[in-house]
Amino acid sequence: METTVKSINYFILLLLLGWNSLQGQSQFKFNDVAEKKFLAALREYEHKDYADAALSFENLVSSPFHQRTTASGVMLGKTYLRLNQHEKTISFLKKFLLQYPHSRYVDGALYTLGIAYSENGSYEDAAYAFLTTMEITNDSKTSRRALSRLEQIVVEKIPEQKILSLITKQTNQENRILLKLLLTSKQYKSTEFIKAKSTLEPLIKEAVDSKYRDKVNTLVKKLERGYEIKIGVLLPLMKSLPASPFREIGEELLKGIQFAVDEFNSRDDTDFKIVLEVIDTERNVDKAANAVKNLSNKKDLLAIIGPVFSNEVQACVPIADEYRIPLITPTATANGLASAGEFVFQTNPDFNTRGRAMATFAIKDLGLVNLAVVSPNEPSNKSMTESFILEAHKLGGNVIAVEWYQKGVSDLSDQFKNLREIGLTSANEPMISFGSKFTTEDKIKVIKAGAEPRLVDSLLNIGGCVGINSLFGKRGKRIADSLNLKYYLPSTRIDSMDIPVNSIHGIFFPVSTSEEIGIILPQLSYYNIRTQVLGSSEWYDERKLEQNAVYANGSIFFTESFVDYQLKVVSDFLRRFQKQVGDQPTNNCLFGYDAMSLIVKEIKQSSITREKLKLSLSRVKGFQGVHSKINLQNQRVNSELQILKYLNGNIIKIGEVSVSGN
Repeated sequence: METTVKSINYFILLLLLGWNSLQGQSQFKFNDVAEKKFLAALREYEHKDYADAALSFENLVSSPFHQRTTASGVMLGKTYLRLNQHEKTISFLKKFLLQYPHSRYVDGALYTLGIAYSENGSYEDAAYAFLTTMEITNDSKTSRRALSRLEQIVVEKIPEQKILSLITKQTNQENRILLKLLLTSKQYKSTEFIKAKSTLEPLIKEAVDSKYRDKVNTLVKKLERGYEIKIGVLLPLMKSLPASPFREIGEELLKGIQFAVDEFNSRDDTDFKIVLEVIDTERNVDKAANAVKNLSNKKDLLAIIGPVFSNEVQACVPIADEYRIPLITPTATANGLASAGEFVFQTNPDFNTRGRAMATFAIKDLGLVNLAVVSPNEPSNKSMTESFILEAHKLGGNVIAVEWYQKGVSDLSDQFKNLREIGLTSANEPMISFGSKFTTEDKIKVIKAGAEPRLVDSLLNIGGCVGINSLFGKRGKRIADSLNLKYYLPSTRIDSMDIPVNSIHGIFFPVSTSEEIGIILPQLSYYNIRTQVLGSSEWYDERKLEQNAVYANGSIFFTESFVDYQLKVVSDFLRRFQKQVGDQPTNNCLFGYDAMSLIVKEIKQSSITREKLKLSLSRVKGFQGVHSKINLQNQRVNSELQILKYLNGNIIKIGEVSVSGN
């Protein structure tokens, strides 16, 4: 009925419990009443009536010693634990172990005590309890459970120095080997591979005849082949459906992601490998959401790239946040995706960012003051327009007109007539023309008098005009007179196309498609509105610009992707890709490559937990990708856009914009 206590550690543990005397079991006769009460208490426990079970077991333990006294004691400890009364569990089981050190239930009591210590945050005491449980138990199931608990708290909860202290205090060689093995696992999991190899090397010899020899050899093989980090990938590969543009997008993104992974895994100077787990969402919102949930449940999976489309991402945001797994979408552009969950990242600028970026460049870099917008009334275009207007006003610009049109229309005469009227009648101050009669000498004079040089240059480029107060401030007329500058009061004859409108310094055209370029530019010219054309990323269509070259010259627009061959990181990548793939990468391929490259970079800097990766991605600033820079400090949405200009038949990069804050 009793078991022999085999471990010196057990007696060390008893001393640690803080009690000074041991009490042996007294002789007893079989108690039929106690037996019935014990069985009834067990039923209460099994039915999860823990409060009633606790009272029943307490009564049995406090009765004169009987055949169920120690069994009731262990069950009482388990019941207290079920009631989350950890301090009470610990206090009672410490007394139990000292009073009945030879009970057949000592291993169960020790195991329960270890759980209570662990739940209470006393991880070293828990480790002692689990180690001792494994030493004294004859039950393989109890031993396995104690080992599992021990592995968890040593690897995840106990600091390295404390583990080393535990090792030195062990009198049992098997325990020392086990703790060293767990220390190596902890170092391996933290990607401290040099440390792990150093700890493991002497352990290989120590464990030759140990029961943990196979576990040691398994860890040796892991270290030899390197650490594996799994990344989930959600793309519209549409494998079970007919060919479509969506499948093409998915395949191109995957090609870029895989190329980045293959490049990294082929290197000799890394201690880990990237493994992809690719799932086809089929552009189905429910499938995307279920895929995120399934991937998130895999503890060894670090992050997810995708989904691609904004509606899919929107469905996945709450799941990624619930499971606290970084979800990086390389292409989604809708507003509010990242702000809806702290673990979601958009490496493609959203609509809000795009509108703000163009307003910032127009005012800060070009020095434009009077602005207008002509936009389709689609949700995405409206979003860009609204953010453009808000940012322009915030930066001191003046948006004097906003015109809307239906997507697909070809006649914008009403919109441009309205612009002419507003441009010719809105100015209530004398105007200075920067047309052909404005000389270099005049330019020097106005700049010396305090005019903004960028505004002067922009007005000269378009032959525009500006109010004297907008140019010089409240004393505009006096300064203009002192400089002998000619100014005039604007005409209001809007019916005469011979009178140019040059008081609108820039017009933002956030078009739906590049087809609209050929509709807008000829009509803008016909209505004699001389202004700086500002466009969205859809303007980046060389063929359409060439078809309208006579009108498009000088147009400025932003883009989220521009392959700058002058950058070494770009030219080197293109050379490698051409050599290995035999083709030039598509734009989607670049989006995938840059997203994966960014994740790899952050992982290499020890961001190998979900929380750490989320934090490091939130701090990304100025990551130079192939298609663009990536800056995620602005609410985890890429705030970087490149500014291009169509000039004399060529598209050239003239700047970059990074918006920050709200």
